[in-house]
Amino acid sequence: MATICLACNEHVENTYVNAGGKVFHVEHFKCASCDTLLGGKNFLEKSGFHYCEDDYFKLFGKMCGTCHEIIRGECFNAMGQTYHPEHFVCTICAQPLPGPKFFRKDDKPYCEDDFLKLATHSCAGCGGVILEKIYTAMDKFWHKECFKCGHCNREIGASQFAPYGDVTYH
Repeated sequence: MATICLACNEHVENTYVNAGGKVFHVEHFKCASCDTLLGGKNFLEKSGFHYCEDDYFKLFGKMCGTCHEIIRGECFNAMGQTYHPEHFVCTICAQPLPGPKFFRKDDKPYCEDDFLKLATHSCAGCGGVILEKIYTAMDKFWHKECFKCGHCNREIGASQFAPYGDVTYH
């Protein structure tokens, strides 16, 4: 049975390249973009055309939204862009954001801890994020259990208090 080169439709007698069941003369198996010979090299196929890796990714690859380099491996899609997984990071702490779990504010990604710091108030007593009922006193925000008398260290809660400088008394 005669073997025919897909590129030139001529009979192939000696050495040839078989790419996915398609036969080529060695000199005809080239990158569709740069004409580099592909025999023995890694190549990719798109729409019936063969490309060297560099040209394939230049033409069809996605660009990382952070480093603006072409992504050749695993990628992550978020917020309308594509990223190298290690480049999709929290806006504040720069730690990579795991998988699809991230928080978004003003079109920027955040980890949960930093998002809570932005979206909530910090307690004047302990510095922690206040997620429950907020006590407001002396132009500051407090957890109920952190709003304490400066003299006896007991919780003041909703009872009356008297501020003296930055210290509260009841």
